[in-house]
Amino acid sequence: MSQFALKLIAMLAMVLDHSADVFLDSGLLRTGMDASACRTLSILLHTVGRIAFPVFAWFCAEGCRKSRDPDRRLGRLLLFAVLSELPFQLALLGKVSPGCHNVMFTLLLASAGIRAGQILEERGLSLARGLPGAAAAALGWVLRTDYNAWGVVLVLGLYGLREPRHRLVWAALWAAVFQLLWHGYSHGTLLWLHPGGRAPLLYCLGCLAGAALLAGYNGERGKGPR
Repeated sequence: MSQFALKLIAMLAMVLDHSADVFLDSGLLRTGMDASACRTLSILLHTVGRIAFPVFAWFCAEGCRKSRDPDRRLGRLLLFAVLSELPFQLALLGKVSPGCHNVMFTLLLASAGIRAGQILEERGLSLARGLPGAAAAALGWVLRTDYNAWGVVLVLGLYGLREPRHRLVWAALWAAVFQLLWHGYSHGTLLWLHPGGRAPLLYCLGCLAGAALLAGYNGERGKGPR
């Protein structure tokens, strides 16, 4: 499967995920639906939506590894992060808030941390190359970007691991820890072990599906718009 095909699948999954946020979780379509059916449909769409981030993170790491002009790439990420921010906040939050930022900022922070580490390595400071990545993760947490520090850490790991099979294992481990232990733990209990807490488990399966799709990546860009 080509890079273009995988990105197209990820984009469609992201649209479904955000549609659940905008139309179901916000209550816009609840008047015409039973509450239980609405929640079930929302969980289903969010589950499919969880395919997206592992795919985007994978190719963000690939871009950091292969880009011929990494500084220009950072500029593009910054541009799209800024352009996406207002629509993101108005659509998903219904207001402008300083406390939450779109996923492009997460990818930007991870890419900037990797680029700074590359510069340190080029200048003979290999021992310090991990510090910018740690700072990027901390900023993701403080700024509350989408997927926050967890998203930055996923990209950093995908960049640092050279073997594709190791990267796939990393993505799968990340999915399990992030969804089952981070989102699936509350007040001393694992929510997904109880009848009403199936969502974290399904979201984990969605992330794992994204990793499974990446196992079919053939290393080719594929035909289609960038």
